[in-house]
Amino acid sequence: MNSSDEHDPVHGGGSDAIAAEVAATQERVAMIRRLVDSRFPLGDALEVLSDVDGTHPSVRRSILGRRDIPAAVFAFALRDPDPGVRALAVMSSATPLESVLPLAEDPFWSVRKEVAMRPDLPLPILTTLLDDGDALVRLGAISNPRVPSRRLADVFIRSSTAAELAVAIKHPGFNPYEHVVKLAGASPVGALSLLASIRLPAELFERFAFQDQTVETRRLVANHTTCPPHVLAMLALNDPSPLVREDATHRTELPIDALMQASRDPVTDVRNACLTRGDCPADVVSTLLRDTEPKTRELAAAHANADPESLRSAAMDPILGVRLAVLGNIRCPSEILEDACTDEETVLTAIMNPACGSAGWFPALVTLAQQTPASGDDPDPNVKKKKGTATKIATARRKAAVNLSAFEWEVLRKYRLDKLAAGDLATVIAPHLSAASLDRRVAIRLAAIAHPAVDPTDLARLASDPNVRVRDAVTKRIIRALGA
Repeated sequence: MNSSDEHDPVHGGGSDAIAAEVAATQERVAMIRRLVDSRFPLGDALEVLSDVDGTHPSVRRSILGRRDIPAAVFAFALRDPDPGVRALAVMSSATPLESVLPLAEDPFWSVRKEVAMRPDLPLPILTTLLDDGDALVRLGAISNPRVPSRRLADVFIRSSTAAELAVAIKHPGFNPYEHVVKLAGASPVGALSLLASIRLPAELFERFAFQDQTVETRRLVANHTTCPPHVLAMLALNDPSPLVREDATHRTELPIDALMQASRDPVTDVRNACLTRGDCPADVVSTLLRDTEPKTRELAAAHANADPESLRSAAMDPILGVRLAVLGNIRCPSEILEDACTDEETVLTAIMNPACGSAGWFPALVTLAQQTPASGDDPDPNVKKKKGTATKIATARRKAAVNLSAFEWEVLRKYRLDKLAAGDLATVIAPHLSAASLDRRVAIRLAAIAHPAVDPTDLARLASDPNVRVRDAVTKRIIRALGA
């Protein structure tokens, strides 16, 4: 065999080495199970622990997990060549502090981290470890319950990791109100961490709102639940970023006078943000109803504070979306809604507005009757949208027909009811079938005959109606009934 085959994983040498490693691992696992068992003699276990040359580090670490290990043994383990063993010894409260202190300068970060986390560590050493060159050691020191609040504030000033910032901000000893001046110099990432987590003094909001902070930081200021109103006003009116101005304008805590100024912002999204406020003044809404941007006019037309006269003017807007927003507004004048009931593009929105008066119901039914609902085999890819619209149309027609049916017949007979679709006409005349059977219009008498609730007496009378179509309808109705 070639000598290189001994290390070739494809041939026998590599396989033998792997098998040997697996066997050794299994042997160590079996040894660990015996040594950690409380029934295994402690003296024998300590002999294994002291054999640093002949015992694998994982075995020695496991022995330190026994509950019956004397304190002196932990102090002995601090001199173990394996950093994992030393770290476990430092972690134990049974290890004397004076024995631990020298390990604050241990070359391995895992050992120094455990030293930094000791709750009995003297402040001078803890302070030193707070500035350790390894981020994980600093993280351990920051989590120490004895770390001074002023040193926690330092974490937000320097270039700290996200983990350090997260631990510092949740530390029970950290109080931002005690270190306002220092925290005002927070790094961008430190400011972001502060703004994302806790209540802050007003002075810090003012500092973080300055333009030398990042846009992301200033947006967090604008969206912070405890940001003072005067800081929001500063951001809404003076910030160079439209995103920040928009965020600040959305906030209900922004003073009204600042909101009125923001409504004149050159950026459309900022002006639109004014209209997301339910307390936007009526005169601001009226002004924005005349805005050059259609979307802004549409939002203003839908606003609850839009005054009726402004809506009357907006009802003539060339953009359909704006006109529909007007017609959907509960403050829209009734005559505007009634006129819209005669337009196929606007009737559906107008008739569903609770402010639509009775004068709009009949023209709405006539207009809606001309709209064809989508069929199940419609090839149009937008058929689902069409079906949704058809459902809305059916709901609107039902509402208008039921409202009309409540009128006295003397009022209804003045309408051109023969222009209605058959289903709508049946709903309208349902409470008035006897009167409808006497109507001079043939279409109305035919509708009465077709209605399932018509009185047999009325049918008998209509059987001798002078109009042949009416008589034929009665005959067919009787034949169908006999066949049933």
